[in-house]
Amino acid sequence: MKADIEKSYLRNVSNGRCRDTARKYLRALKAKGRKKSTREHNAKVLRDLSNYIDKPFEEADKNDLENFFADLQLAESTKNVYKGVVKTFYKWLEGNDETYPLKVRWILVRRIGRNLQSTDLLEPVEVKAMINACLNARNRAIVATLYESGLRLGEFLCLKIEDVKFKGGWASIVLPKDATNLKTGRRVITIVDSVPYLQSWIEEHPFGEDPKSPLWIPIQGGAKKSKLEISAFGRLIKKIVADAGIRKDVTPHLFRHTSATEKARKGWNEALMRQYFGWSKRSTMPSVYVHLAKADTENKVLEDAGLKEKENAKERTLAPKQCPRCELQNEATGLFCSRCGSVLGIEEATEAEKLIRIIEDEESMNRLAEILAERVMQKVGDSS
Repeated sequence: MKADIEKSYLRNVSNGRCRDTARKYLRALKAKGRKKSTREHNAKVLRDLSNYIDKPFEEADKNDLENFFADLQLAESTKNVYKGVVKTFYKWLEGNDETYPLKVRWILVRRIGRNLQSTDLLEPVEVKAMINACLNARNRAIVATLYESGLRLGEFLCLKIEDVKFKGGWASIVLPKDATNLKTGRRVITIVDSVPYLQSWIEEHPFGEDPKSPLWIPIQGGAKKSKLEISAFGRLIKKIVADAGIRKDVTPHLFRHTSATEKARKGWNEALMRQYFGWSKRSTMPSVYVHLAKADTENKVLEDAGLKEKENAKERTLAPKQCPRCELQNEATGLFCSRCGSVLGIEEATEAEKLIRIIEDEESMNRLAEILAERVMQKVGDSS
């Protein structure tokens, strides 16, 4: 812990006393059994706080902390994480790890999920836009699988190839024993719509023949047989979101919020939700998503009573497309069958005809080559 975390974060702490205090705190967190990723987050926050206040942590007052948070140029969700770290740190530093000192009692840490509005969630069209913005099979599989499964990030990144069991038109994901955030024991979840994306990625996976290989690996600058790190994954999601033209504050956990809300809208009861998402019997999380889905229930009652015009049911965002020739289940965003090359539908056929006309025109092909070259240069970081 000391070598990795201190080398990455604490070496950039300019104040010596702050650096020593941060080291002691990180060791205390390790003694409590906190995950390495949690300790890394704490180290990063303490580094930023120290360099901002430019004085020992003990000498900072409420005004210093207010200015620190006011000047943070971060998304609200990330700023909320910073608040939680700082508040807990000062409880350890000045409150004997029991009470919050006055300088941080004013800090309100938002309970993620409980303040979400339905408009904050991802819409089907946004998920498809993200998939279409991806330039490789790995990233398309990441978006599709994270959206359907609703896995915690720690669970998602710990997956190995052997944890995915394909069973015809569906698959099961067996969460591994070493999943970082496996809070309620091992469990198995079922997926359907993301299966074609997962199959495409595993077929291209540089270590696809090794069932013990991490499912999600770095591929930029040569594939590595190690799992994607949380920080790299966060940057990847932000780039995909930006490339898709989405302006929402999209974090990896928002996929879980969206997945849970959609299942609540479909009528899943609390027992099913707890089993699928890994919540304990005491967790109040199912009620959060039932609340977000409440508006849908209200609309249904009004529609049945004739007091509101019925809306068209939302499409299955990533429902696989069946090839009319060989009957293979293909990716929802695909144009052609990955097995026989047939066009997958009427809209796809129209797109195919357009492509054929472009290919037959030399001037159009030259221009297309220029556009593609420019786009690849702009999005080279998409494969990070």
